[in-house]
Amino acid sequence: MQRIVSTEEMEPLDPIYTQDEDLLKLWIDAHKLKRIEGTWYKDGPCVVTGGLSHKCTLVHAHHDSPVYGHPGIMKTYQLVS
Repeated sequence: MQRIVSTEEMEPLDPIYTQDEDLLKLWIDAHKLKRIEGTWYKDGPCVVTGGLSHKCTLVHAHHDSPVYGHPGIMKTYQLVS
């Protein structure tokens, strides 16, 4: 059984939303990233630099929660973006 991610876990100060500035330095020019209000984006979606567990938590937060109704691939992509 998968757990439901609380609102506190989805706050911008949570580590899953923290971006690794050293890693991003390598990506900025190569991927044409844009910084908006201190956060890096790639063609709209926010860049996630955390490990696999952070990425899984982010997807679960916007896919498995009953609030989102298990929306599918495209809707999850839109919610995470």
